[in-house]
Amino acid sequence: MGKILVTKNNINQYICENKIYLDKEMILSPGAKDILRDKNIMIVYEQKDEILDMKNSICRILLEDYNIEDDKTRDKILQKVLNKINNEKGEQNEH
Repeated sequence: MGKILVTKNNINQYICENKIYLDKEMILSPGAKDILRDKNIMIVYEQKDEILDMKNSICRILLEDYNIEDDKTRDKILQKVLNKINNEKGEQNEH
């Protein structure tokens, strides 16, 4: 599988919680870096993990499938989904 190029044209699908999470499989273009700087979005470099994949997937679904372009709205929904998942995991561990 090849690397993912994050550009000014697709950057919004990777922004979550006023941050962009990048792993070693992602490359950030100079134009995308400019947008992040202008919007004051923090770049977080992480190892590839399930939570990062899940956050990116949820944000991408909200943007592409539900046309939720407002960052604050996406962040609220993302937080609710993550809380629900954590609650479900906690309940499963109790049984």
